[in-house]
Amino acid sequence: NIADDFFGVVNIDVTPPRLRDLPRALPPFSPNFDLANDEAVGSFNLSEDCFVTARVLDTGGAPLRLIFSNTFYPAGSASIRWNGARDGPGGHPELPNNGPVVRDGTYVLRIEYRDRAGNPGPSADTEVRVDTSPPQIRSNRATPSNITFAGLGSEIRYYSSERGRATVRVFGPKSGANLGANRGTIL
Repeated sequence: NIADDFFGVVNIDVTPPRLRDLPRALPPFSPNFDLANDEAVGSFNLSEDCFVTARVLDTGGAPLRLIFSNTFYPAGSASIRWNGARDGPGGHPELPNNGPVVRDGTYVLRIEYRDRAGNPGPSADTEVRVDTSPPQIRSNRATPSNITFAGLGSEIRYYSSERGRATVRVFGPKSGANLGANRGTIL
């Protein structure tokens, strides 16, 4: 038997994938189970289909949480969520199969990825700040001291230890009735 010659084309991929648009730092979050800002979300774009590993490290590089390992992500936009938990037992009842929530502080979300051919891209890091402490309000003062809503010119001043949103409510001195509310952004 004489074998026929076989010819074919083999494409060899040696180009590493690229991860783009991951910010240097994510907005602070507070994993305190109040259903407001309880997760950090890092969004990015992949140049091609990849297998992605995401982990959280402390600022010294020690691993705290493996979010997932070698999970397939198609090319294009993607995101990763972290609920503030570290690996290990002893987590909050709201986080089954998770360890306890990390302390307030700054952490690193590291994303490692490789394409289908096994070419790794450079790992990408973003800072994540956990902040579960409520802001402190100080120097409460109103001018004039007897606020009337009959005219303009009343001012309520307050200072916060951090940026955020605040609601100021004014109550009547005798009845305790809510006389008005104003919401604003603390800059």
